[in-house]
Amino acid sequence: MPTEGGGFMMVPIRYPDGRYDIVKTSQLDHLIVNGRIQAFRRQESWVVPGREPIRGQGGEGTRPDSERRRAE
Repeated sequence: MPTEGGGFMMVPIRYPDGRYDIVKTSQLDHLIVNGRIQAFRRQESWVVPGREPIRGQGGEGTRPDSERRRAE
């Protein structure tokens, strides 16, 4: 469910204290690495860092279609 706002992709996030916000995708990695968020929203569902694979953090190759995507 990322949305475009002013040329930047925006992603809904949930903080550990239960507050919600929307941040630029460029900020998302920093928030995840520093443990500042509880979850973020992808199109289909909420993702909990540390519980589910996240692109760019060891998740490459875990999807069944990843070989096809690399070949394209």
